[in-house]
Amino acid sequence: MRALLLLTIHLNVSSCEQGAPCCRGHRVLHDYDCDSYYGKPLGPSVSKLFMYAMLFEWYCAIEEMSKHIPPSQLQLFLVCDVEDIDIAKKVLRPLLKLPILANCNIRLSRDQDSSLYNLERQAATQAVGQIS
Repeated sequence: MRALLLLTIHLNVSSCEQGAPCCRGHRVLHDYDCDSYYGKPLGPSVSKLFMYAMLFEWYCAIEEMSKHIPPSQLQLFLVCDVEDIDIAKKVLRPLLKLPILANCNIRLSRDQDSSLYNLERQAATQAVGQIS
């Protein structure tokens, strides 16, 4: 892990990724409706057991990564679509355990949401050591 320079994490994606069949205008992917094929944002509409299990695993993964990543080396790209600020803060909290990153980009919503966007920017800026 010490040699890792770039890491993209799709913790929870509630939208079609570029190149997937639904993104090309198809409404049905095999036997799935495209709107239900992709996950839902983390929040009240998702099972609490699922959400908290995912967050626990996320916290554990970050804890382990933090032991092995040299400062200012890793570029981290995180996608975790959430429904609200409270869940977003729970997703972002473990990033504080990481050493300073070389670069950090975060997406918390597939839709434009100014409060989530501000939180993304603040967390990414803090992760690269530009604010305390």
